[in-house]
Amino acid sequence: MDWDSSHLKSTSCLIPATLQAQVCLEAELADFQPDRSYIAIVGAGPKGFYALDSLLNAIHEQVKQGHVLSKELHIHWFNRDQYFGTGPYFKPETPTYFQLNTCIADLSCWEEVTNPSRPFTVLSLLAWIQQHQQTGKPVAKADYCSRELYGHYLSHALQQVLQHTPDKVQISFIQAEVIDVDMQGQEAFLHSLSQKLPYPYQSVIFTTGHHTEDRTFAYLKMPHEEAPVVINSIYPFSQLEVIPPKAEVALYGTGLTFVDAMLEFTEGRGGIFYRKEQEIHYISSGLEPILFPFSRRSLANLPHAPFWKGHKYQLRLMTDAWVDSILHLNRPIDFLTEILPVFDEEVQLAFFELLPEFEGFQTEDILAYIRDESQEKLFSIYAMVNPIKYAKLDMSGNYHEFIVDLSNYCLEMAEYTEFTSPMAAANAAMREGYSQITRIFNSLGFSTSSRNAFDDSWSPNIKHLGNGPSLHVSQKFFCLLKEGFIQFLFSEKASVTRAGDKVRLKNKYLEKDFDYLIHARVPKIDLRLKNNRLYSNLKQKGLIQEHIQEGYSVGSIQVDKQGRASGLAGDFPLYLYGMPAEGTVINNDTLRREQNNFAEPWAKSTLALLLKTADISEK
Repeated sequence: MDWDSSHLKSTSCLIPATLQAQVCLEAELADFQPDRSYIAIVGAGPKGFYALDSLLNAIHEQVKQGHVLSKELHIHWFNRDQYFGTGPYFKPETPTYFQLNTCIADLSCWEEVTNPSRPFTVLSLLAWIQQHQQTGKPVAKADYCSRELYGHYLSHALQQVLQHTPDKVQISFIQAEVIDVDMQGQEAFLHSLSQKLPYPYQSVIFTTGHHTEDRTFAYLKMPHEEAPVVINSIYPFSQLEVIPPKAEVALYGTGLTFVDAMLEFTEGRGGIFYRKEQEIHYISSGLEPILFPFSRRSLANLPHAPFWKGHKYQLRLMTDAWVDSILHLNRPIDFLTEILPVFDEEVQLAFFELLPEFEGFQTEDILAYIRDESQEKLFSIYAMVNPIKYAKLDMSGNYHEFIVDLSNYCLEMAEYTEFTSPMAAANAAMREGYSQITRIFNSLGFSTSSRNAFDDSWSPNIKHLGNGPSLHVSQKFFCLLKEGFIQFLFSEKASVTRAGDKVRLKNKYLEKDFDYLIHARVPKIDLRLKNNRLYSNLKQKGLIQEHIQEGYSVGSIQVDKQGRASGLAGDFPLYLYGMPAEGTVINNDTLRREQNNFAEPWAKSTLALLLKTADISEK
């Protein structure tokens, strides 16, 4: 079942409005008081909530041990909009056709092991839906939910935290964009768009998510010209309203952001998907444009059936013991020679052991076949990330037809699940293997010689394949693909240029002009491009540094193993959490609280500072 807020009790949907009523502007804040302590959290999506909760939980623990706050602590929580705790991605106004990409089984906004000092009971997403739903139907691990329902869950969690705020702690929700920081000794002063704020912050954590300016196609737009229309992000969706029905639209990106655009242009414009005889069909509203996605690979995400802890592919080679053996090397790892060969064998093993030809074979026998270089094999991890090459496709032929056939095959395989389908199992092995690769990268890093190949090709391709949409959303994609609302034309990456008042896409096989071009990818912070005003200002002042490894850089921000920024801030607790830390560590774009959880060390560092300055003392 797909759950959304219409399945909840009406009283369970009131909290977002209550939280928004608490939001203030910077001009409404109380004046600075020298006898108070000030802490800042910048960014109010899920990671911002995790940071707030971690700090308050740490204070609760100190209180339980007999300590008290000796003076008032003011926590200023900043966000660009009024959606505190959810950010824009999970805001309650989000249409219900936008789903989470994983089933609800393992989702929770709380830590895996509940802190005994926490003064209230916490619920996983599944347990919360069961408690607050009004349908009377059972809630299953394999169920999915809308993003807006997850936003209600986050809002309820935030409300719980606020209701148990420790004594002498005040929390202010401030709708303001922070663009700069001044350091004066061991105090930080934040700048908003309108002013330098007068509060001396003793600790700051940035959890700003995906807010980054994209300039990929800036060269196409000339000053004061109307055409062509280049839209640099699909968010907010309101800016897509400029595109008229039946317009031919080029979209750069074929991943999850493209899927969002697909749903907004169809269901968002009144189209209806329905199921008949186990197949998804679409009733057009007549308002849809025709979408022409393209990218470096021009391949769609792979679908996946529900999976969760205890009900998913179990790695055979890239086990925890194997990871430990790698970590014991205690040096940067060469991804291409020390990890990729094992990764390839893991993916092949998952595939071949489910083929009828290998039924009854032992794992050692299948591995011997995989390692026998005299045997011609039609499947490997290389074939998964580059199926065009291994399918020996005529690049000048009908590429859309190839994508339709490939998508149909992958859908059928996903429906059989990763326990019975060779392709689904291989995709699951890629997903689970990447989690182990993340552990190694985040602990030791990769050698400079292999880092470029990992960043440029392997990591984006693996995530593109292993982290696709749900099976239901993929069925919608396939339906639109068959009916011509989505068309794949470019089998190789196309150049993008101006052609008069049009945008021209061209490779050596094909060219086509468009009135509209949309950047349907989520850009990362890149200090080299200066694509984020806040972090560009911090770098200019030396408060953060670019992560450079023997001359190699992707423009990411340097943080230590605890998430503290490297720079002139010195011992001041200036931390990054979530997407701002991407690059030094990877796989931050997740709802899993335990993944690269820099909120905990920030909270402990902040608490240690308060104890040192006697802002917390014994009773």
